[in-house]
Formats: sequence, C-alpha cells, structure tokens
Amino acid sequence: MKKNLVLASILAVSLLAAGCSQAGKVSDVTPVTLTEREKQIAALSGEYPFVVDVNYPEYVKGTVLSYEVWKNGSMVENNVVMFGGSADENNKESFTMIYDIDDDWKNCKLNLSSTSARTSFDISLLNKDEKAPNAVMPSFGAEDVGEEYNVKLVPGGSYVLSALTYSYNNAMESIDHKNGDYKDFTSEIGKNNTYILVRLDTFDSEKAAEKYADSMLVNEE
Repeated sequence: MKKNLVLASILAVSLLAAGCSQAGKVSDVTPVTLTEREKQIAALSGEYPFVVDVNYPEYVKGTVLSYEVWKNGSMVENNVVMFGGSADENNKESFTMIYDIDDDWKNCKLNLSSTSARTSFDISLLNKDEKAPNAVMPSFGAEDVGEEYNVKLVPGGSYVLSALTYSYNNAMESIDHKNGDYKDFTSEIGKNNTYILVRLDTFDSEKAAEKYADSMLVNEE
C-alpha cells in the first residue's frame, strides 16, 4: 500500500506538470496527449489514465469535482471529490484521473489528482447479477475526441472530464462525446453497461459551489 501511494504521488506530480505545459488555446477543457514515457509511468497506477487542463473563465468562481457510477441505466453512486474556487490566481487547473481495474475485474480504483489535492476511491464493477465485466471503452481521452471538441465553461454548467464504459458480454454502447456536456452524455447511458465518470460542475461563486457540495453530501448520508 505504501509503495502504491508513493507511485501515485510521483505519477501525479509528473502528469500534472505535463498537463500544465499543454494548456488549450480554444477549449476551456483540453484533454492532454501523454508521451510514451508518461504512459509508462501511468501504467504503474492503472490502465486508463486521463489528464485534462482546465482554464476557468473569469465569471466561473466556484467548482465541484465529483464522480458517479451508473448501473442498469441509473446512477447508484455519487461522491464529492473536492470543491472550492479556481486552483490558482490564473484560474487554471489540471486534473489527472487514473482508472485501475483489478485482475478479476470485480473492482476499479479511481485515482484522482488535481493541482491542489489527490485522493482515490474503490468502486465495485459487479452488475445486478453479480457478474464482472469483460470489456471496457474509455471516453474523453486526448485520443478519443476530435478537432470539433470545444468545451465552454459557464456558471451552472455540468461537464464530463473522463469516463469508462464496461460491458457484460453485450454489445458496447458507444456514446457521442458532443462537447463534454454532462446531460448530453448521461442521456445516452444504456441499461446494459456500467459507467464510471468524473464530473465538473461550475458556479458563479465559491459559496454556491459549497452549497451544492453540501447538498450532495447530505444526499450521500
């Protein structure tokens, strides 16, 4: 466990530095293409790494980062990861999200790191029949989005930063990335697969972000 924590810390510093050096010029959310060396480092903590740079417009003053688990067409888990204002005076932040699937595919560890914090969560992949998935499809990595991908953050918006879709011997349901809009993405979630996604909500003040996060924490209880 201690070794894994050390590796995760080294990896977070390396990938976040890479993300900050590749900030997007158009989209407010830019998936970062990792070098082969960065991919090798990421492989120490999980099979599916995502790094995104976020440039907050001046009118976005508060944010909430969370993750969700969807099974059989319904959200079954929703946890706040972090909330507050923009990470630095330049209104920029980088997020690293690494999904690590167990050898038996019964569980997934989601490692999340930002410019200011890092944490991890253990998520069950078993469906209602206690069956483990046998295939996975990533979404919103730099290799998955096209040139038309262009996210514009606004107060009151909800966006998907990364996602994995798991299949249970059924045809994989492909979801249109659109522009990272949370409602667009989740409206296409089907009943035969399991989905894990990282979500970013934006607000016009830190107080509004804190109020929203508090409401989510109450619902969890």
